[in-house]
Amino acid sequence: MAKTRAPYILLGNILPFLLATIFYFGRVYSRALILRTFGWDDWLLTVGWLAALANCIMACLLTNYGGGMHEADVPFSTIIPSLKLLYGTLIAYQISICFTKLSLCALYLKVFTTSRSGRIFLYSVFGFVVIATVCLECVSIFQCNPVRGVWDINIHKKCIDTIPAFYTSTVESVLVDILLIAFAAPKIMRLNLHARQKYALLFTICLGGVPIIASIIRAVRVSSILHAEDKTWVSFDSSIWSAVDANVSIICASVPSLKPLLRQIAPGFMGSTFGTSAPGTSGQYGNTRKSWLDKSFGGRGYELHSTPQSEAHNGSQLELAGNAGRSDWAIKNGAADDDAVSEDSIQGGPTITKSVTVAITRVEPGSV
Repeated sequence: MAKTRAPYILLGNILPFLLATIFYFGRVYSRALILRTFGWDDWLLTVGWLAALANCIMACLLTNYGGGMHEADVPFSTIIPSLKLLYGTLIAYQISICFTKLSLCALYLKVFTTSRSGRIFLYSVFGFVVIATVCLECVSIFQCNPVRGVWDINIHKKCIDTIPAFYTSTVESVLVDILLIAFAAPKIMRLNLHARQKYALLFTICLGGVPIIASIIRAVRVSSILHAEDKTWVSFDSSIWSAVDANVSIICASVPSLKPLLRQIAPGFMGSTFGTSAPGTSGQYGNTRKSWLDKSFGGRGYELHSTPQSEAHNGSQLELAGNAGRSDWAIKNGAADDDAVSEDSIQGGPTITKSVTVAITRVEPGSV
């Protein structure tokens, strides 16, 4: 019986995809059913997930056509089907990576919308990803003339060298991941949140470094395969690293939107992990989070009484304002504040329309 590495190919493709699917549907449930705010960033990620599904199916089917076997043991009749599947996996992989990164750009555009320079940066990255992917896909699809020459070994054809496009694709993917992390991480660090909340958010953003590692390892492995004699035997892990890259990217894009679901599953754990908003934070009045205004007494002997109003509250800062000879707490619109972003807005929560007016009453020492 011929030796085969097919089980490794199946496990290396199916397991990452199943994990990505769990996270993806967790995001869909959170956005569509809990928050009811399924937006264009979610639709973009859906396309990326569908492309990852297609990539997984074709990579698994390759094991029926010589994938993971020695070239000497591969039947001649399987060459054309295997080349067709390889052709399809390349196209599906690039589509999955593209739309997942576009989904992250769209999410950041939704969250960090107060800075004009930030919007310009994200739109530039968005456009760069689209243009680069279109060019790379054109090279992949039309690498041979006629196109069927990619898999048909019996016809006369002219083909170009796609190796430069492969390295370009790797550089583009790594560069975009670095740019998105470098854009979001400093903004998270400037948020007025508890340390545990801040570092939890920062961790989800920095998960984007995992696809960078996967892309580099994939590039190194494919480079070594190009010079190998027994390509079908040594190339078994190239599809695995492609699957890891695409599916971990989906996981990273899904994690920031899972908090509403986790609140339903384990509200006690979420409270102990993320804590509550602190005085002066830019956090919203979430479903389970207690505001600092809920406390009965403020500092310096003043009692705080909150009264809901009909005004709209977008999670911006509170400032002390004096008018008509009395001290009130007024809500300041944070439209000009680049960092007036709450944790819930990163989770994809809707804008919460609630404001409070707080009357301040002097409490004399010893009267309580």
